[in-house]
Amino acid sequence: MNLEKLAASYKAGDELAFNKIYNETLPLVRSIIYSYIRDNETIKDLIQDVYTKVSLNIKDFQAKSLLNWIYTISKNAALDYIKKKKEDNISNVEIIADNNSSYKPLLKIVIKTLDYPEREIFLLKVLEGYTTKELSRILNMTTNQVNYSYNLAKEKLRGELKDYEIK
Repeated sequence: MNLEKLAASYKAGDELAFNKIYNETLPLVRSIIYSYIRDNETIKDLIQDVYTKVSLNIKDFQAKSLLNWIYTISKNAALDYIKKKKEDNISNVEIIADNNSSYKPLLKIVIKTLDYPEREIFLLKVLEGYTTKELSRILNMTTNQVNYSYNLAKEKLRGELKDYEIK
């Protein structure tokens, strides 16, 4: 039975159809999330989130391919997690800056003077520890574009920091 027929069966009240959808799509969902995130506990949580969304929204499913729809939900879940984690880290950095005034000039420059994608790449690389290859995949850019943007961000920061005595 194809996935679209299983979706129709689930909409009609067949609870077992959802189990079949889950079992057939789980390897894809896991691999999509794993391509963005390497923490097993986070992957498990995001898989649960994906299937919760699928279950709640399948009644509105109108696309031609259930697999593509689930792929999109999985990718968005991973990207939303990364974005939220990045925002949380920026908030944490701002708290640290408020407690230690020696970091304030650097943090204000990083957060306010860099443009996209330099700002995003710099923060993900420095705060999150992502590699160039990972950022390339996450941001859908070539590794050369990621390296260029990261180096551009560093150059902009060097120019801005030349007046500060930061060790």
